[in-house]
Amino acid sequence: MAEETPKRGGKRATPPGHVKVFKTAVFKIHNPSKRRRAVLLDSMKRAHLAYGKLLTRFMPDDEEIQRLKTFKTFDRRKELSALRLRVNKEARQAHLANNSADAIAQDVIDQISGTAGLQNEQEDVGLPGVARLNASQPEYEAALQGLMSSADLMSENDFRDELLQVTKSGSVRPLNFVRTRAAAGFLLLRDPNDGRLWAWLNLHPASSRFARTVAVPDPNEGRELINVKTGEFISFKSKVGERFALEMSRDYHEVDYLEQGEPQTARLYHRQERDEFELHITFQFVVPKQETTHWIGVDRGIYNLAALSVVDGDGNVLHQERVSGMDLRHVQRQIERRTAGLQKRGKVVRDKKRLAHANEAVHVAANAIVAAAKKHNARVVLEDLRNLGAVRRRTRIPGTRRSGFNVLLNRSQYEKLKQFLEYKLKLEGLPQPLFIRAAGTSQTCPECGHWSHKNRIKRQGHDGGFKMDAFKCVECGHAADADENAARVIAMKGAWLTQLPKKNWATMPDELKFEAYLKEAARRRV
Repeated sequence: MAEETPKRGGKRATPPGHVKVFKTAVFKIHNPSKRRRAVLLDSMKRAHLAYGKLLTRFMPDDEEIQRLKTFKTFDRRKELSALRLRVNKEARQAHLANNSADAIAQDVIDQISGTAGLQNEQEDVGLPGVARLNASQPEYEAALQGLMSSADLMSENDFRDELLQVTKSGSVRPLNFVRTRAAAGFLLLRDPNDGRLWAWLNLHPASSRFARTVAVPDPNEGRELINVKTGEFISFKSKVGERFALEMSRDYHEVDYLEQGEPQTARLYHRQERDEFELHITFQFVVPKQETTHWIGVDRGIYNLAALSVVDGDGNVLHQERVSGMDLRHVQRQIERRTAGLQKRGKVVRDKKRLAHANEAVHVAANAIVAAAKKHNARVVLEDLRNLGAVRRRTRIPGTRRSGFNVLLNRSQYEKLKQFLEYKLKLEGLPQPLFIRAAGTSQTCPECGHWSHKNRIKRQGHDGGFKMDAFKCVECGHAADADENAARVIAMKGAWLTQLPKKNWATMPDELKFEAYLKEAARRRV
């Protein structure tokens, strides 16, 4: 697909009616020699230390972060651009490969910009740090003893943070490769005869103790290599990098990536628990752009991870579906209880199991939504739930626990589902989700437009609590599942929003408001 895209000015231009999308594939570096392992670790550790030094030097303090957040978009970009020049100059002076210097400077700027943005979304966001590469046993025992003997919750939290930092020591940061050039980045290489794959990585400067002349391809092997990105045969010599064999599979790498995509950037990881190296390569795909004629509303929740409803412009329901979240909720509650018990005994818990279950469940929900959107040629409509984070943005009293509502927000995968949908929709050429105000979507009747909290039926559940899983309009008597009804209203709100001639809410006449749209759509359905 990407091979058919015409070149322009050294880059591939996007054909009309197509869009560029990106997806990352994971390649394992195959059995590197002792010397090559040393080269990889040395390069990653040098970049890790340089990143920490630059972040400490250039990271604004809390007061400067607050000032940066108040800038207008143009002024903030101008401020960050000036900071980028200073960081780049400092990074160039470090004993690093050209690729590492560029990537680290970009990471520092992204971290500063991201911290300012994150403080607008969550409470108690501190300044970022870098994990230590070495930690002694006495440091661990001292932090553990302090945690066990702490007299109040504040000191207990401080010692727990220190223990977590010591436990995480030794984890080196991933190393980014932002260019596809032999002298300052990486190359994905392939033997056209047997299909074997290699990566050329720019890892060290020419003055490094690891520098040696490497020929690509190696004349002793008697093979030819092509650059996967350009499809051209390649031959060069260099002292600033190494060539590494990559492991690949036919179904995953060959069919899904190499045959259709074009490599763009890469990231090198060291998996400390397995002592293995992985190269995560981001591929660019060019896919046909799809124009949508319907809308699919998605109601995100706890009991139902997602309820979806596909409607046309008149509000006729074309498809409805629910993706249960009960299994995920059960697993998460079990893990939370186990984690709380371990933390009371002073143990540090890395919650990878909970994250794995959440990712799997959210992927299932996102796949169901994308499949329905593709089948019915519909644009996804989501509620804008950013206001739900207002509780988390309030400053919590030191030493107090988070509220149950905050725990619920973190457990429910609202943001993660949105992120998964955004990139999965791109891969299908579908437009990005349309966001609408969440107010009233669960209490509005799609048949008559009546909005009332009495439309949600409150009944006794089997567990002794209350359930509000049914909807019945007190005005017209329309009854439906509460989540599916909310999804339908969300979809109709998206249809209404895209058909508005203007969006000046303050001066909008009554005949253009959403309630009037619902009544007119009901009249057309009769």
